[in-house]
This record gives sequence, C-alpha cells and structure tokens, in this order.
Amino acid sequence: MMDFDIFVRTFSNDPKWKVDQSNSKFVVAKTTSGVPIYLYANRPLANTPDEDFVAQNAMQEFFEKNNLSPTVTFHRGHSYHAPTSVSYITPTNRVVFMGSCGGFFLIDSILKKSSDAHIISSKQTGYRDINLPFIRTFLETLRLKKISIGYLSGKNLHQ
Repeated sequence: MMDFDIFVRTFSNDPKWKVDQSNSKFVVAKTTSGVPIYLYANRPLANTPDEDFVAQNAMQEFFEKNNLSPTVTFHRGHSYHAPTSVSYITPTNRVVFMGSCGGFFLIDSILKKSSDAHIISSKQTGYRDINLPFIRTFLETLRLKKISIGYLSGKNLHQ
C-alpha cells in the first residue's frame, strides 16, 4: 500500500500530471502538457482473497467499455502478483516493464501475449528506488515526444 501511495503522490505533486482518484478501484493520471498520456493504476485493495482481482477486473472492464488498448504495461510490485499482471497483457502492448523480483523469468509468458513487446525487467530484486525513477524518466521521454511508442513498434502512432 505504501508503494502505491508514493506512486500516486509522485504524479499528484507534478504539475505536468493530473491525478483522478474518484474511482474506488483504480486511479488515472494524465498529462497536462506535451503528448497526451493516460496512466491507469489499480488500487491495492484489502488483503482478502480476490480483492486485487476486483480492482484489476474493474480497470479491464473500463478499457473494454471505452475501447482502450494499453500500449505500455508497468508491473511494480511483488513477484507473486506478476503472473496476474502478465495475464492482462494484450497484443497492443509495445513495452512491458516487469519491476518485480525476478521479472525476467516471465519474458516467455509476456512474449506469448504480445510478440512485439519490448521488455524491461528486473533480473533479481526489484527496488522502488530504481523502478519509480525509471518509470518517471520513461514517461517524461514519451511526454516530451523524444521517442514514441510507434517508434518502438516500427509504426508511427503519434502523427
């Protein structure tokens, strides 16, 4: 829970982002300048059976209802949650960040879900103090259009 709160505060305190916390299952951060980026993060719900699935399924239903297909997936959390994150990867994913302990063990599973995905993973232990700055730098590079997801996929998605 603490990592999620730090993650949300990081974007809430940045004037280049606006965070909408009105949904009880997930939050949405969007850029206020530069390339439009929408970042969806499921809330870590109570540590009771299937509560995380409730939040993740609500976010997935939102994507389907609004015809949204994620192009980047970040998994920042414990390795025992990583297979669930992988299960939500779609062929539209162009970048998958597995910032959990041993995230590299899931490379084959990720490529089976999205064969064109570029994968960034922790080899051994994932650390918040490495993952969060990396995610921020990656998103800032996209926001400033220094590189586009289209470039990574060989397609120009930001025309």
